[in-house]
Amino acid sequence: MRTRRLLFPGLLVALMLGFGMQACATTGGRSQPRAATVEIVNHNFANMTVYAISDGGSARRLGTAGGLDSTTLTLPYDIFASGSVNLVAVPLAGFGAAGSGPVNVQSGQTIRFTIEADLNMSSVVVR
Repeated sequence: MRTRRLLFPGLLVALMLGFGMQACATTGGRSQPRAATVEIVNHNFANMTVYAISDGGSARRLGTAGGLDSTTLTLPYDIFASGSVNLVAVPLAGFGAAGSGPVNVQSGQTIRFTIEADLNMSSVVVR
């Protein structure tokens, strides 16, 4: 009888620990935030360097968009983690810049940044 009294609580503790470990393992599998995609449609003759500027003001070069060409770039999550970002395209040779203004972005979304021949007429759409 004494053996049963000691065995039952030990078995109960082992089961509780086993279920507790399984619960920890399942909650640890949360999906990581995904990057966003930036589609650049460049209607300008100049090749453009595209930057993303976070709410905090730090700028990161995303890549280059060829003149009269379309390019797809990746916008890392840490740049828009606060919720919004500014996109800026600067000609490799020449002057001026095309800016999107603040754009609210969420994980996995696609931003289409259209750079026009007149840089002031450039536009952005989030889908």
